[in-house]
Amino acid sequence: MIQMVGLSHRTAPLALRERMARPPGEIYPLLKADGFPEAVLLSTCNRAELYLGLPEIRSEDLLREAFARLHGIPPAEIADACTVRAGAEAVRHAFEVVSGLDALALGETQVLGQAKEAYCLALEHGAVGPELPALFQQ
Repeated sequence: MIQMVGLSHRTAPLALRERMARPPGEIYPLLKADGFPEAVLLSTCNRAELYLGLPEIRSEDLLREAFARLHGIPPAEIADACTVRAGAEAVRHAFEVVSGLDALALGETQVLGQAKEAYCLALEHGAVGPELPALFQQ
């Protein structure tokens, strides 16, 4: 099951998005320790989103708490800005993001390259398993 947790320019002010900036290389070891072995972190100036491949759906609260903890922010500070999606809704959102439909400037293409880089980094960290390749290779 694919799940997504994150925030973007639509849900969070710039100051909060800036606080979410953290090198993905620091995040992947923490994800594995938290029980998320399959993950891709898409982190840009306009969004921080974590796409997860999980054997079963995790609760929205658990995902929000883990996402906040990974970024060193108290969960209460991101609760209202953080979005959680599962299944087809998470996949649809990913395609809206990479196609530029969910960009600050409609149709922006830069995020497609950023998503490719995020996927490659996840591969390098051994954070891709059976769920996420189909999504990110499309």
